[in-house]
Amino acid sequence: MIYKFKLPDLGEGITESEIVAWDVKVGDVVKVDDPLFEVQNDKTTIEVPSPVAGEVKALLVEEHEVAKVGQVLLEIEVEGAVPADKAQKAPEPEAKPETPAAVVPVAKQEKPAQKAKAIPSVRKYARERM
Repeated sequence: MIYKFKLPDLGEGITESEIVAWDVKVGDVVKVDDPLFEVQNDKTTIEVPSPVAGEVKALLVEEHEVAKVGQVLLEIEVEGAVPADKAQKAPEPEAKPETPAAVVPVAKQEKPAQKAKAIPSVRKYARERM
C-alpha cells in the first residue's frame, strides 16, 4: 500500500514551509521515526520524522521549494494497511459563524471605594471609559 506523506500542521498558524533538505532518496528503506527531511519556516527549522516504515517510492517536492500544509510531499510503500492513528488528514478549514454573535451590553460599575494604584494617564483613561 502507498502511504502519502503530507506536510503536517506545524502549529503557530504556519500555513507553508520550505523543504530545506531531503534526508532520504527514492529507494531508501525507512523505519518509524527515521528523519525524512528538514523543513524551514519563518520561525524555525524542524527535522520531520517518518510516521511509518517502508520504502520511499517518490519525492514530490524539490529541495528549497515551498510546500503548503496538507500537500503530499513523498510516497512510502508500506506492507499492509496504514494504522488509523498514522493516517493523515488535510487540515479542515475553520467554520465561520453565519450570523454575528449577539452583543451583550456590560452594565456600568459603580466607582470603587478605594482608589486603584495606577499612573495618571491610566486613571484618566479609566475615568473617560466609565
